[in-house]
Amino acid sequence: MVAKVSLNNPAGRLYSILSRAKTAGGANVLSNFASAFGTPPENVPQIMLNFGLLGLTVDEISEQLKRINAMDTLDIYLESVPSLKSALSIQNLATNWAGYKDLLRDDDLKTLQHCSKDLAKFSSETVLSEEQLTDFKTKIDALYEELFQSTELEPELKRVVLEHLESIRRAIDDYRIKGIRPLEEALCVTALTLHQVPSQPAEKESDKPEKPEEAETQKSEPLMERVRGAIDDGLKMINFINLLYPWLVAVKHHYPQLKEGVELIEKILLFKNGPQV
Repeated sequence: MVAKVSLNNPAGRLYSILSRAKTAGGANVLSNFASAFGTPPENVPQIMLNFGLLGLTVDEISEQLKRINAMDTLDIYLESVPSLKSALSIQNLATNWAGYKDLLRDDDLKTLQHCSKDLAKFSSETVLSEEQLTDFKTKIDALYEELFQSTELEPELKRVVLEHLESIRRAIDDYRIKGIRPLEEALCVTALTLHQVPSQPAEKESDKPEKPEEAETQKSEPLMERVRGAIDDGLKMINFINLLYPWLVAVKHHYPQLKEGVELIEKILLFKNGPQV
């Protein structure tokens, strides 16, 4: 059984992934870590990339422990670093699990639990549930596919929006390892970009299809507005207003280039449905 740890820090996330892999019950490294990452086993490049990201996480934990001056915990953690890096340096994902599982030592997992407890006290990261992550990914995937097939937008605008949606999809895929920060950045940049694009006119009654079967499949809201709505929902989901917005407000007078962006964020999050408290 995987112990409860906070996922608002890299040690907690690394512990969670390694523990899930260890208890997945698969026959080889590929199947067990695919399960732990939440990645289809046929997506081998992404799984190999994730191993690389986990290796970087090992070093990130050391840096964060130094930053909060948890030196006693750091000394204990450094003893686990060589074995953690050895476990994550595997090149052959077809390796039999029985021959690999001993590399995931219980002592190292316990050390990660202790590291997570210290780091969690100083972290302000929002933690998303699996349901939130899955639902949001489903929404973004559906919009990406619809936009890819659509001729509703000008080609250049379509390309830009697709690139932004792809950056959000990558951040969602990396969330279990990297946490909320890449998703915050992708959503914020996308919001600032899209909210500078003029709104599409609402569909006129005379423009709607007459056939009932066509009317059922016709989206009543323009595609760009639905993309904007999904991004706004994402910003609210990650609690952006409480994380970065206060900092943006504090520095916008010192950095004029941020002023327009802050005003857009205010429009998106504060005044879209009335002031939030």
